[in-house]
Amino acid sequence: MTQSEAVFQACKELDVRTSVMTLKNRAEALYCDWIHYNAVVKYRSQYKKAAKIKSDCRMNGRKGQWRRDMQNDHTASLKQVKRLSHYLKLKRHTVTSLLVLMGEGTEMFHSVEQVKNAMSELVDLQKAA
Repeated sequence: MTQSEAVFQACKELDVRTSVMTLKNRAEALYCDWIHYNAVVKYRSQYKKAAKIKSDCRMNGRKGQWRRDMQNDHTASLKQVKRLSHYLKLKRHTVTSLLVLMGEGTEMFHSVEQVKNAMSELVDLQKAA
């Protein structure tokens, strides 16, 4: 297995939204040797071009951006769905209510994709009720 194949396999397993260091660690485990950081960046870019992925929902160049490994975008906790339901029932939306909707700590929505998935879960719950 070559380095590029190892990085491609890691991208397939972990997704391109994963941080470079996490991809690097997984690719090194597959390759059974050390891989340079810049090589992982280059091969991830090649993988995105081959898979026709236009963006990866991250803002590049931001230091300290938390939760770069957004692997749980497809899930939403019950607390998040309840906050979304409460927000949609409000007659008057304010900045404060929006901040409450976003949450804080581990219960925070960390991507628009996660909010979309929480909305679809809320619709499914409303249909079941």
